[in-house]
Amino acid sequence: MPLIIAATDLSEVAQNAVKYACKLATTQNAKVLILHSYSIPVMFSDVPVPTTLVADAQADAEMQMKELVAKMTTSFPGLNIRGRVVYGDTVDILDDYEAHTKPMLIVVGNSISGESTTWLDNTLREEFKKLHYPVLAVPPHMEYGPVKKICFAFDNKHTGNDIAFSQLTSLVTAMGAELHVLYMRSNTHGMDVNTDIDQDAKKKLSTVNVQYHIVPDVKDIDSAIINFVEQNKMDWLVMIPRKHSFFEGLFYKSHTKTAAQNAHLPIVALHEHV
Repeated sequence: MPLIIAATDLSEVAQNAVKYACKLATTQNAKVLILHSYSIPVMFSDVPVPTTLVADAQADAEMQMKELVAKMTTSFPGLNIRGRVVYGDTVDILDDYEAHTKPMLIVVGNSISGESTTWLDNTLREEFKKLHYPVLAVPPHMEYGPVKKICFAFDNKHTGNDIAFSQLTSLVTAMGAELHVLYMRSNTHGMDVNTDIDQDAKKKLSTVNVQYHIVPDVKDIDSAIINFVEQNKMDWLVMIPRKHSFFEGLFYKSHTKTAAQNAHLPIVALHEHV
């Protein structure tokens, strides 16, 4: 049975992502592990952190988790739902869990909101870059709906991404969706570059229902991707978060109107294997 891990900070927005994960699991005959990690801030002093502080934090988190699992079980009767509270760093905990459980997806959400910031904080950005299984970030207040059209924003670099492509085709097949591969083609000194999709990439994606879209002379990739997913009514946006790429800069506060703030759809990150 497939496993979906729903990572939560127990905030209201993150609980919405848990609900999204549970609804998705019902369509995939999957089980759900709701995972919460917590830590106690380290104070640089000679006074040790009281053991009761850790115990109290654990007890409080366990109580909230018990209530959350009960709530989700009532909302999704028959769904296999477990909850786990673990002390430690969120990314490290998820990294350990995915290595042992090999999840279909890791679903995340957080409580960041407002015009002054983005809905993905630094921790979630680290999850996108580090974790080896697909990470699905659910924006605030997003409700689950059938996933029929998936957009893969592709930079036309195939080398080193065989595992990511395998994960992508598995997700597309599981969802029974159309895959739309979007390549934003640049123009350098009047010369078109990479005029077609990488042939090795096409071969890897040939097992699913795929359509290719090449957009020439793109200057503002942020806006171009958002325009495409909105105009074509995409349900998920998929990317490979490479270092120093568009994806890396997608979530920073300096972008007042970033794709993450304006694209009201879940974003899936596939790990870059190089």
